[in-house]
Amino acid sequence: MPDWIAKEERRSRRRDMVMTVLSAIFVVAGLVVIGFGEIAIGGLAALFFGGCTLIGFMQLAGPHTQAGQRLLLAGSLLMGAGSLALLLLVLDGMDTGHRARGTMIVASAIGTVLFGLGGPFAYVLNRRRRRR
Repeated sequence: MPDWIAKEERRSRRRDMVMTVLSAIFVVAGLVVIGFGEIAIGGLAALFFGGCTLIGFMQLAGPHTQAGQRLLLAGSLLMGAGSLALLLLVLDGMDTGHRARGTMIVASAIGTVLFGLGGPFAYVLNRRRRRR
């Protein structure tokens, strides 16, 4: 294997590790927020970034391994649940501060569909490809 390929693989692996650790920190932050009584926003952060953490582990395990595929499914479902939670909170009248409410509705709806349906769809497609 040429040296430049090995360097790129190491760089990619480091990036995946950093993403996984940072996502896990956000999960912990969400749990701390829950501890301070802000259950909705803390739960939302823990759900979404818990999914991001699992996607990071998926990258480290290898996206085409069986473990990687299961992590993809679980991670995308958690990210979809976090997006759905945000959508429901905004629709319920959550104070969005200076952010445009309409933009948050659109972004969270897209996240709900993309992550909530896209991950399971990718999982099913990969399972079908393996059977062939």
